[in-house]
Amino acid sequence: MNKTIKHVGTLLSIWLLSVNFHPSESPLKRTKDPELCLEIDGKIAFDQSGLDESCYIVLYRYNQIVDSFQFTSKTKKFKFALKKNLDYTIEIRKKGYYTRLIAVSTALPDKTKDHKKMYKYRFYTKLLSEERSTKLNDDAVDFPIAIIKYNSRINQFLNDKRYTKEIKKLMMNNKGF
Repeated sequence: MNKTIKHVGTLLSIWLLSVNFHPSESPLKRTKDPELCLEIDGKIAFDQSGLDESCYIVLYRYNQIVDSFQFTSKTKKFKFALKKNLDYTIEIRKKGYYTRLIAVSTALPDKTKDHKKMYKYRFYTKLLSEERSTKLNDDAVDFPIAIIKYNSRINQFLNDKRYTKEIKKLMMNNKGF
């Protein structure tokens, strides 16, 4: 029994620490569409390798589906180009796994010096099976695991690390909010 609890705790810790977000060092050259400002791409891993490593990725803008992608073990990653000054949600889902949500704001200040350039942002996340992790706070897993937004101080899109840290704490707290 104690070994099982330790094993579940270890798996949860690995999962909660397995979300890595980082910006690209510099903006990309502008594409043909002047409204595009952020190219976001991601890689996904699964806590049970060797099984069916496919999932469905959906891009929403104001709760409307904008794009979708069938992720497979052959594709290994996905990519979306986002328009500026809009709010998006990326949903990563697979039956039997906790759904991952990532909120993205492409709001750029009017005085942004590189407002005509395309930025790039990459992230890696790991999906955790519901079967192997029964101790998570079900209310907290419904919130985005990350919020990505523009930081004018360093002229890049960044993950709000403070938010991610807090939501991870709430996920581990099975007592609710």
